[in-house]
Amino acid sequence: MFSGLALATSTAHHGSNHGSHHGSNGWQNQPAEFWSDCAVGSNCQVYSILGVNDNATKSNGEPVIDGMHGLDDWTYLAKAESDDHHWSYEDNQINFSVTGNEKNGTWSMDDIWNSYDQIALVFKDGNNTSLVSYILNNGTTSGAYSSPFTTAMFDGINHTKDISHISVYGQVASVPLPAASWLFIGGLMTLFGFRKKVS
Repeated sequence: MFSGLALATSTAHHGSNHGSHHGSNGWQNQPAEFWSDCAVGSNCQVYSILGVNDNATKSNGEPVIDGMHGLDDWTYLAKAESDDHHWSYEDNQINFSVTGNEKNGTWSMDDIWNSYDQIALVFKDGNNTSLVSYILNNGTTSGAYSSPFTTAMFDGINHTKDISHISVYGQVASVPLPAASWLFIGGLMTLFGFRKKVS
C-alpha cells in the first residue's frame, strides 16, 4: 500500500528523523529504507512546493512533472478525481479506475508496460501538502492505496487529509543512436560535402 510520506522542505517537514535528499528540480528522493509500506511503488518522491498541481508549470516554463524521479518527458495518461466518495474520469488515454474513498482503496489500469519504461502514480491533496509520486514496479497494473497526507508527515494539518486526485504518467527512455548510425551519418555528410566541391 502507498502510505507514509515526508515533505522536501524543512519548513513543512514534520520531525527530523526522516532523512531527505533534495533535488535541484523540485523533487525529493525518499530513502527506501523508511518506506516500509511502499510495496507496490518502490520509488517515492515528494514535490518541494506546497499546493502545486501536477499539470502546472515551473517558473522556467517547464512542466512541474519534469524532473520527477530524475526523468523528463513524462506523458499524461489518466486521472481519477474524487468528489464525495465518487471518482470521475476525464480525458483519460488509458483505462484507469479507482475503487474506494479519498482515504484508501484499490486502483487498476491497462497493461501498458510494452509502451513505457516507467509509470508513475501522482497523488494530490491541496493546502499544506504537496504532490506525492510513486514509480510502479515493472509490470504492476493494480494495487492498494492509502492517503499519504498524514499528520506524522505534514506540518500544518491535524488529521489525515483526503486525496483530491490520482494521476498516471508514463515515461519512455530516450534511445541513443548506435555508434554505427553515427558513422553512417558522418559518411553521408562527407560524401555530400565532396559532391558539392566537385560541382
